[in-house]
Amino acid sequence: MTILGDVETYFIIFVPVSIYLLFKRDYKELITILFAILLAVVTMKVFKNIFQRIRPEEFFVVQQGGFSYPSGHSITSAATYWTILKILKTKNINIVILSVFLVIPFLVGFSRLVLGVHWPTDVVFGLLLGYSISIISIILYNKLRVKNE
Repeated sequence: MTILGDVETYFIIFVPVSIYLLFKRDYKELITILFAILLAVVTMKVFKNIFQRIRPEEFFVVQQGGFSYPSGHSITSAATYWTILKILKTKNINIVILSVFLVIPFLVGFSRLVLGVHWPTDVVFGLLLGYSISIISIILYNKLRVKNE
C-alpha cells in the first residue's frame, strides 16, 4: 500500500485523471490538483526540516532515510487523493471510484506504521496537513471557477 503514496504513483494516477480533465476541458481542475501536489511536497519538506524528528529505527521493516515528522506519504497522499476526490465528486463519477480515493490515504498512512518507518503522530499529523492542503486547493478552485463564470 505504501507505493500508492510514492510521488511516482501520483503522476501515474495523475496522467489518466489529466487526460480525462483535458478531454472535458476542465483546466482549472487540472491546475488545482497540480497545486495540491506541489503544496503538499513543499509543506512536507518545510515541516521535516523544522522538526527533524528521528524515525523509529528499532521498528524498521524496510530501510528509510530522512526525517520522520510528519509523514510525507500521508501528507501527499491525502492532499492528492482527496483533492481529486472532491473534484471528481462534481463529475458524477462512480461511487466505487470515489470510495477508493477516500480510503487510499488512510491505507498509505497505516502501511507506513506497519513498515515501522513512522510514529503514529507522524501519520496522523500528515493526514491532517494533507486534508488542510486539499481544503485550501478546493477553496482556490472554487474561487477560480466563480471568477470565470
